[in-house]
Amino acid sequence: MPEAPTPTPSTPQFAGADPEGGAVERTGEVLQRMGAPGSLAAPLVAALGPGAAGELAADPWRLLALGSVIPEQADFCARRALGADASPDDPRRGRALTAHLLRRAAREGHTALEERRLAGALRSLGVRSVDDALTAALDDGDVMLFEMFDEPEDDFTGGDPGEMPDPERWYALTRVGLAEQDLGEGVVRLMGTSEPIMDSATAAETVEATAERLGADIDPRTQAALVTVALRGVCVLTHGAGAAVPIAHTVACAAAVAAVSEVGIAVAAPTAQAAAALNADLADLGAGDDVRAVPLAALLEARAPGVYARGAERPIEAGLVVVAGAMWLDVERAAALVDACADGTHLVLIADPAQAPSAAPGRVVADLVASRVVHVAELPDGPQPGPIARLAALVAGGALEEVSAPEREVVVVPADSGAAAAHRAAQLIGDSIPRALGIPVEQVQLVAATRGGEAGTEALNRACKERFNPGPGTHNGLDVGDRVVVTVDGPGLAAGDVGYLRAEAAPERAPDGAPESVPDGGGAPGVEGGEPDRGRDGAEVGREDQGSQGSDGGGMGAVPGSATGGERGGTRPAGGGNADPRGTGADLFVELPDGSRVPVADVGRLRPGWALTVAAAHGGAWPAVVAVFPPETKGSRPQVYTAVSAARRHLSIVQAAGPALASAVRDNAALNRHTRLVQVLREG
Repeated sequence: MPEAPTPTPSTPQFAGADPEGGAVERTGEVLQRMGAPGSLAAPLVAALGPGAAGELAADPWRLLALGSVIPEQADFCARRALGADASPDDPRRGRALTAHLLRRAAREGHTALEERRLAGALRSLGVRSVDDALTAALDDGDVMLFEMFDEPEDDFTGGDPGEMPDPERWYALTRVGLAEQDLGEGVVRLMGTSEPIMDSATAAETVEATAERLGADIDPRTQAALVTVALRGVCVLTHGAGAAVPIAHTVACAAAVAAVSEVGIAVAAPTAQAAAALNADLADLGAGDDVRAVPLAALLEARAPGVYARGAERPIEAGLVVVAGAMWLDVERAAALVDACADGTHLVLIADPAQAPSAAPGRVVADLVASRVVHVAELPDGPQPGPIARLAALVAGGALEEVSAPEREVVVVPADSGAAAAHRAAQLIGDSIPRALGIPVEQVQLVAATRGGEAGTEALNRACKERFNPGPGTHNGLDVGDRVVVTVDGPGLAAGDVGYLRAEAAPERAPDGAPESVPDGGGAPGVEGGEPDRGRDGAEVGREDQGSQGSDGGGMGAVPGSATGGERGGTRPAGGGNADPRGTGADLFVELPDGSRVPVADVGRLRPGWALTVAAAHGGAWPAVVAVFPPETKGSRPQVYTAVSAARRHLSIVQAAGPALASAVRDNAALNRHTRLVQVLREG
């Protein structure tokens, strides 16, 4: 066990000048006096603000604001700083440990912890005065207490109801707890204010007319679900892995219902690549001109992480709002979505319940369904489920078995070690799949079950970088031509968006004394602000590496496009990392799957995107997926299902986990999370 905090691969690192006028330097001096590495200074300033040095000097346990610091390390630094005054029952320690435990729970997906569970965890860390610790945390403002009453099981009609039971006491990080409360109250508001936008007979007729116009054979279950959408304020439409066609039918017919009733429609998906996939399905159906999906961050007009232009004061201008891929929603994004829906809006969440819950805190769709408060309908599977859909259905049922795939839609590649798994994965993305199946490299996504290890996303991204776009990492470790993932919401970009890093062409050298020309959009702001991206614990995290579809069908090892517009042979190299010798990032942009180009002001908010964890791939869809399960995989049924169902045309499974993977699918049926949303909804 290390005595003092040491930098780890997960420790946030920030590039650029100190924006807080010496705050990082002052914090580093305080860290040095308490025996902690100075590399923690920048993330601490990001987490605590410009006054981090003063806060840390007054309270050494503020170190626990960083997820990379453990309690034993913070105690070591406190003893160095405070000497004999450092006590296990110091209220500052209890306050910090309470917030630390809740941040750790949030990283695991929980939105709140019940008091008894939290108190037990505090005692295990040597806190004897638990009540004092909880009170100190509440006084600090970063933690909130919520009291909930269970629904009575007995019917006391006509009798004595007796005394009210004691409430359950739940503690949550303030931001997460308020978001969950707002989400529940917002859903109740939408259900209470909505009116049918169309009667059931007219809705059915509209669906039939749309099916005839599109030449589509729409399943009666889809029609019934759309009638529910027209009548009810909040609906969850569930589906399986092979439901791309029924989802397109649903969105196209919902657009027709909205048009006939003159309420307007807005359709969103988790990310740019998910929206592009849905739009492609709508175009194949012939409904591409009727409705178009956008990333949810674009619908809400994201301005910064957690900051949206759309909200109660400026709601979405549509009476019917549809969100596909809704299992991806966490409580904070879901709360922002509901807040942006005006009274009377019909909200529809389309979700595959077999997928894993969101990467961030909450299990929104599962809680909505479990509450029995909102209306739920089931969409059918596709007309002819292929091998990928059949495999996903087996996994959803708890079995990991071979499926017939005559066109090599599903291929299992065994590996006896992590190194062998990484080698196989590199062969598949760089050679086998493009050569044998004609799917270009840019449309093949690596999805790994782990981040570290020989076949985790970090190693796979390094290998892909070296193979496809070697360079010195001019831009915060990235080079022009790299496949990248966006880690936080901002103008034009959503967390999880994947594309390629590009640069505008350099201005031509003007004659002496003449002004140089500036390319259009060369310095346009992208993701605004200089704050580092933060997770819900205040430390820099991302949804990790999301996948991408390139904008070009380029061959093996070549990333599509020049710096100026997606064509080869432009004035800037596609790779090499020296397209912007100034290194400012001012002329960089991300090219997204639909061909749009979004300027990026802060390359520190981008990460390599060739390989993703399963959590990071959540909500995405790619023509081909290489799912890598290293020997150290601690899998679950939702994890494996989410990886499998991300593929649309081809799935390669690199299996180095042995029989343990099938056992995980069979035995680990769910990812349990502690949440309050069901109780909030039922309390109304």
